[in-house]
Amino acid sequence: MSPRTDGRTATSRRRDEDSLAASVAAIAECFQSVSETLGPVIHHLRIDGQTVRISFAGHRLARTLLPALSHLGEPTAHSPGLSIRIWDTAGSGIGLPPGVVSAALTNAGSTVRRLQSESIRMMIQPEESMISLLDEERGEALLWLADAGNVPCHVRCAPLINLLQWWMCRHDRYMVHAGAVGTAAGGVLLAGKAGSGKSSAALACLDSGLRFAGDDYCLVSMNPEPYVHSLYSSAKLNSGDVDNYPGLAPALANPDRLATEKAIFFLGHAFPAALTGGFPIRAVVLPRVTPGATTRLQKTTGASALLALAPSTLFQLREAERETFRVLGSIIRRVPCFHLDMGSERTEIPRRIRALLEQLDHDR
Repeated sequence: MSPRTDGRTATSRRRDEDSLAASVAAIAECFQSVSETLGPVIHHLRIDGQTVRISFAGHRLARTLLPALSHLGEPTAHSPGLSIRIWDTAGSGIGLPPGVVSAALTNAGSTVRRLQSESIRMMIQPEESMISLLDEERGEALLWLADAGNVPCHVRCAPLINLLQWWMCRHDRYMVHAGAVGTAAGGVLLAGKAGSGKSSAALACLDSGLRFAGDDYCLVSMNPEPYVHSLYSSAKLNSGDVDNYPGLAPALANPDRLATEKAIFFLGHAFPAALTGGFPIRAVVLPRVTPGATTRLQKTTGASALLALAPSTLFQLREAERETFRVLGSIIRRVPCFHLDMGSERTEIPRRIRALLEQLDHDR
């Protein structure tokens, strides 16, 4: 990690690092106490060849956070590159240790707070009652939640997002605000701000033979060609759109809460054959909802695609901005970009995307 240039003295930086290191040790001790009481639940993920070991303090946490990651889980003999330990106070009765972490949570108000030393990163999210902490050098991370039974839907759909983003950046994999569908030979990155139709386009492709790699967040890399890696098998829709996707009913996770939150779908168990770990990126597609219009693809500029991808990615994720922007720029220079006008006939969406991929494959 490059040296900090925030104007603080070396003594001040060392004091922060010592405080964070002490907090890591104190939180780890709390987790050990929780695990001895509830029993750890161990789960392994494989993300683009990286093994992540997750230790939950109790089954309730695992049931809350694993559904969006279930397609990445597998028994493994590989040593983990990253180990994550997770507990909640409501389920264990064990709160945060005194010190910098609990004080920061108390004093943060509703503002997200980021703390960083030379090797440790921490994010405090008061509204979610959640703290993420990573020791990069040791490959160890901690996640604390106030109550596993009261986790916001965006956290259930994208669990561990801060920790996984921080860790994967070390391996030149960068998180983007985008969806992706395609085949093993290649697919499209679906880009656009919230409400643009990324989820609608991705979910319309589920029964088409195209594979789903994500609807909101994915990892991208230059591998050396542009490549997208699946991270979450969850999807969200506005509750008013649920009736347009009757085939998704087996994956609907919150039918009793549609009046107050978006519809959440966990696709890992209901549609395992429709999921993929990733594929080469052959095009960037910008969905836009056009009721009554004909569903069609129109060539657009790389500048339009970058404008659809970069601002929401950098604003929401705020990590390795320079490297992420560089990779996005490299992808857009390497592949063509299109607008996807989505009319009312949703079966046309996968047909148009598949035809595009076939044409691009033919032209290679």
